[in-house]
Amino acid sequence: MAVCQNCGASLPDGARFCTECGARQDQEPAAAAAVTAAEPVPETPGFPEAPAFPEAEPIAASEPAEMEMPPIAAPVFPDTQPQAEPAQPVFTPAQPFYAPPQAGYADIPVYPPMSQPARTADPDKPGKKSRYAPMSSAGVALALVLLSIPVVGFVLMILWSCGVCRKIARRNLARGYLILFILALIVLIVGALLVRFVFADSVTGIFESLFPGYTIQWG
Repeated sequence: MAVCQNCGASLPDGARFCTECGARQDQEPAAAAAVTAAEPVPETPGFPEAPAFPEAEPIAASEPAEMEMPPIAAPVFPDTQPQAEPAQPVFTPAQPFYAPPQAGYADIPVYPPMSQPARTADPDKPGKKSRYAPMSSAGVALALVLLSIPVVGFVLMILWSCGVCRKIARRNLARGYLILFILALIVLIVGALLVRFVFADSVTGIFESLFPGYTIQWG
């Protein structure tokens, strides 16, 4: 015979409910369930136990009280000390002088202009007495005038081209004149030969038309 777990009445075998109190018989008694619920749950290794927080008390609905914030003091570090500001440089001219006062203006100090650094000579430029020094404009003009004289110019051109002069620039100028003279002489000789042997009849006809009564006798 089975016994009711709730009231202890006798029950037939296999009964699911008590005929006296109506309690279900397939569940454990309330006392056993309470004991089972009271037993601590074993902790799972590897996970910390969750902290228990106290229940928060309900806050009564009231006007918020004004809170005074205490003044926050600046932190004081014992090792740091205030550093003095660096002194500003003061420009003092060597010899200041002042301009005369003008109407409507205060005395304004006027300082002398700063001295410019001395110009150094160009190391690649030869001196005036050097034979490699360039010719001045007056020297070039004088050389051109001398070379334009018919006989004197031809003689100076030959002498300067041979290196009799001291200046390299004058020698090069004379050699340039000599090259132009030789080219002009060659052109003149070639032109005379063409006129004599190729264009003799044409030249004779043009001359007789320009000067009637005269003719050219080719030897």
